[in-house]
Amino acid sequence: MIFIYASAQSRTDSIMSIYQEIRERPDTRILKAFLRKLKKLPTPEREKYTDSLLHSQRLTPLQMGIVYNYKGVLARGANRFSDAVQYHKHAILYLEYTSDTLEYISALNNLAVALRKLNMENESFEYYMKAKTLAEKVHHPKSQAIALHGIANVFIDLGDYRRAIKYLHQSYAIEVKRGNIKGIEYNYANLAEAYIMLHQFDSAQYYLERMMELAHKLYGKSLGIELSLFGKYYFERQEYPKARYYYLQSLEDVTKHNYKRYIANGNIMVGRTYIQENRYRKARPYILTGLQIARDIGSRENIIMAYDALKDLYSRSGDYRKALNYLTIKERYKDSMINLRSLQSINSLEVLHKVKEKDSRIHQLYKEKLRAQKKSKWNRRVAIWTAVISLFIILLLWHMFALRRRNQELELERLNREIQQYVLQLEQLRQNEKDLDDKPVEEEKEKGGFLTDEEYVVSKLVKENQLTRRQAEILELILKGYSNKDISRELHISNNTVKTHIHHLYEKLNVKNRMEILQRIREKAPEVQRNDEKD
Repeated sequence: MIFIYASAQSRTDSIMSIYQEIRERPDTRILKAFLRKLKKLPTPEREKYTDSLLHSQRLTPLQMGIVYNYKGVLARGANRFSDAVQYHKHAILYLEYTSDTLEYISALNNLAVALRKLNMENESFEYYMKAKTLAEKVHHPKSQAIALHGIANVFIDLGDYRRAIKYLHQSYAIEVKRGNIKGIEYNYANLAEAYIMLHQFDSAQYYLERMMELAHKLYGKSLGIELSLFGKYYFERQEYPKARYYYLQSLEDVTKHNYKRYIANGNIMVGRTYIQENRYRKARPYILTGLQIARDIGSRENIIMAYDALKDLYSRSGDYRKALNYLTIKERYKDSMINLRSLQSINSLEVLHKVKEKDSRIHQLYKEKLRAQKKSKWNRRVAIWTAVISLFIILLLWHMFALRRRNQELELERLNREIQQYVLQLEQLRQNEKDLDDKPVEEEKEKGGFLTDEEYVVSKLVKENQLTRRQAEILELILKGYSNKDISRELHISNNTVKTHIHHLYEKLNVKNRMEILQRIREKAPEVQRNDEKD
């Protein structure tokens, strides 16, 4: 016991420290965390803290909207739906001109829920559609699924179950994509209810089974709300004992958790099962208990259901005066709901009047927001264009570098080809020169021509001594009086090559210098003549 008290005291101290921090220095992120922590406290304490924050006069319009939205949720949880509507409308007025779109969508959805609880289906549908459109625009699947589910519930309340099923399937697809098991279970429950009311019991049973599978995972044995759907299923199938069994099972659980709206509904439905079996004494206490709880929490839907059940009870039992009385009360109550809608409109005008003083500030903030968005958009465009131009310049430089590198590669390739060709030519020249140097020269005689004695002697020497063509050419040039330099220039060979050929020539002719070559030629000429004469 001491431990529990210490734990509660520690939690309260923690909340108080955050509360003081927000009072001194309002911060939206810390404010949201603080509101989440308040869930651990009873509703009256939570309302005390939120009222104190609203009266601090230090919150921004965004923060005011968040707190009012939170107060609306608290009022709805306490079944004060009229108060919830006012708080959510306050929240929307503050959030409409702020930058937090998701909080604005949340306020729209919450207002639609509160209006639906007051059976103001048209207004509820309008706010759900606004939330859905905006959620699609900002690509927020969670808010979109909530809005679609709310729209489906509006059509269920209006008895248009086929249109409800269409929206429930859209919501279901989003929840499956998000992997939100709780949202999927909620869709199964509503689909089951819609098919029950259409008397398509096979489809209803399928979704009831899927719903119970997920509910066991999510809530364990706390299945009062789900069990009430089974009661409805068997009631519509006119299996009243089974329906009553499930309603009574549901009542045990919802009573334990103090879900008053479901307690009222369960009691009324148990009474209606007894009416169908003509057990009117059993039916009346349950219906009156349900009616009293519905009045306490202001659940108009259950109040109308209770009056309708009492009208059926007395009509079937033959007490038509009382039946007419309850029918009249029921119809008047419906009329009072129309008056309530007028009252809601008046309250809305009052809300607008109260926040009129703050409208100028909100519009100023809105203009500042637009200017900031415009500036941000311009800066973003400049940044994008700068990035594009920079990228273009980088690509251009890279392209130029690539072209230059390619040109260099082509130039190197061209030079390599020229070098290879030049080397091949050199190799060919060397090969030709070698062939000329190594190939012995045979005696040649032009057709129709005659050699001089000196030429004839030279040709004989060439043949006898097996001189190469190059050696023969050099011998002829020596006989013409060419110097080594002249021979080099004439034959396009180096001076050293000339000297080498001359040295080999001296060895083959067995002479030591040019004079001996000339002398050898002169000596050889008479001898050659004599030999020719003999021939």
